[in-house]
Amino acid sequence: MQTNTRSTLAVLLLLLSITPVAATYAAKVKVKEYTFDLADIDKVDIHASVGSINIIHTDTKKASVVLEIRQQNRHWYQSDIDLDAVELDSHTRGKGLVLRQDDNDLNIDWTIELPTVADTSIELGVGKIEGKLGDTRLYVNLGVGDVDLGMPLATTGDIDLASGVGQASLRGAESNSHKHSFVSQSVEGHGNGDNNVRIKVGVGNAGLRLEHTTKP
Repeated sequence: MQTNTRSTLAVLLLLLSITPVAATYAAKVKVKEYTFDLADIDKVDIHASVGSINIIHTDTKKASVVLEIRQQNRHWYQSDIDLDAVELDSHTRGKGLVLRQDDNDLNIDWTIELPTVADTSIELGVGKIEGKLGDTRLYVNLGVGDVDLGMPLATTGDIDLASGVGQASLRGAESNSHKHSFVSQSVEGHGNGDNNVRIKVGVGNAGLRLEHTTKP
């Protein structure tokens, strides 16, 4: 009996000693909020690394940004990042507003309430870009992940969607043409307006739908 008890204790001690080596730790979450006056802004550039970006079209003159910040899952030997010290880098350049938080050690979910501006540019390394935009010229560049965006049919012009490895999908356009290769797809089309749209995805899906309303 004593032999079995000692064996059980030895196994438990061994498991306890191994667990920290193999485990990854769940990331803590820090939420930060920002507001920007866009009364004199006609271009918004968004730069992110890992996570998601959700765009909500609004009729106000202000942009609201909410970041849900997490450290990437880490091993026991990696140190914690001070999430309280993480901030959104923002600055204006002429009539453009640049929003940037592209730390590769962080996973950040962006929720952006964005009014209509003349030009919008979104760059994300890995993740998902979704939501609706207003009457804007749009450029999107995503390394790995999916894009699923809605835009107004009435004001959208030439459209170019491309996926290096994945699918490209355009819905609601007046006309469109598809090109396929072994692993890549591209779609060209046109709405009823003049605001050109280009969406490029390295690995994943590029999707755009044209709608009859710009209301959120």
